[in-house]
Amino acid sequence: MQLPFSSSATLHGRRSCCFLPRPTPAHGGLRQNRCKRLTSAGATAADRLAEVADILRLKNVRLQQLVQEEDYQAAAQQRDGITQLELQRRQLEIEAYQEARDKILHDIGQVIRHKRFEYRGVIIGYDPLCIAPEGWIQAMRVDSLSQGRNQPFYHVLVDDRDGQYPGNVTYVAQENIVTIRGQTKVEHPLIDDYFRGFEDGRYIPTDKMRKQYPHKSESAEGER
Repeated sequence: MQLPFSSSATLHGRRSCCFLPRPTPAHGGLRQNRCKRLTSAGATAADRLAEVADILRLKNVRLQQLVQEEDYQAAAQQRDGITQLELQRRQLEIEAYQEARDKILHDIGQVIRHKRFEYRGVIIGYDPLCIAPEGWIQAMRVDSLSQGRNQPFYHVLVDDRDGQYPGNVTYVAQENIVTIRGQTKVEHPLIDDYFRGFEDGRYIPTDKMRKQYPHKSESAEGER
């Protein structure tokens, strides 16, 4: 599934938002607490990935300085070090993605309420990590969330009765989602594109949707 992206989308749900066909985790500004290497056995792949990304930014700045100084031998050595770090970053991206998949709590077809803005909607997809462009992440202050960008994000069809305009689609952090139990249906023009019915308080995805999102969760906490 691939949805249109609007750079003016809001994180919490009043504007249409993005999607890319595959996740390519991006990282924000340099973090002070990443200045020393993470040697703890408990460090997650996401933590190590953030550290490597910070180091890469510093090394790229230094590489530009060396080129400007015409110290090409040192620049070549710097470039070799950057290449090795980029390989390490790609491996850590894979590990971080796999770690994040285990944290997905909700499933397609679940009717939800936004914890902050109170609008209702239905999940039509998810990403183990936030894969929106870096500019959107910064503008929406994703890193200010308690779990930041390294948590699942969900594609949500917003109920037309709650949205600012018909056909709204949002990108919502997992920490802002509460599932709704009961017979609450969502009014949205795209419902029939993703689901083939409604049963026991949730939408039944089409075979194509279920194949794309095989994950099923029965443990998500909700409200009646």
